[in-house]
Amino acid sequence: MAATDMPHTVLLGESPSGLGATGDSEKNDWADHIKNKQESILRPAYRRIIDILMSEKEGPTKGKIVNYTIDFNPLFQMDEKEKIEIRRIQAEIDEKYINAGVLDPDEVATNRFNGGFSTETLIDLEAREAMKNGDT
Repeated sequence: MAATDMPHTVLLGESPSGLGATGDSEKNDWADHIKNKQESILRPAYRRIIDILMSEKEGPTKGKIVNYTIDFNPLFQMDEKEKIEIRRIQAEIDEKYINAGVLDPDEVATNRFNGGFSTETLIDLEAREAMKNGDT
């Protein structure tokens, strides 16, 4: 449906028709479209609003600008098999990084399981430098 940018399976709730039609490509295209709108329209607007709120002396941060991130909810829900596969792949990657001395097991544990499973890896470079220099 060109006027709405929505595939007809989404707009009308219809099942795809035709031999071998699953509707997956339309769902993926729609999800890409939504993600694009989130990044090009919503993220800049949210950042502007949050920055204005933080800059206010009477605001929640009393005028102090703090670092923050904006995360949108996932557009698809993974099934258990997909979640397990992602964890397996991430464990293999982590093992290679640990064996190569790139990451420390404590860093991996903190990044993966602090508040739920995450594939994101944040490294505190200042803490590493302090440890290297013998500062604690």
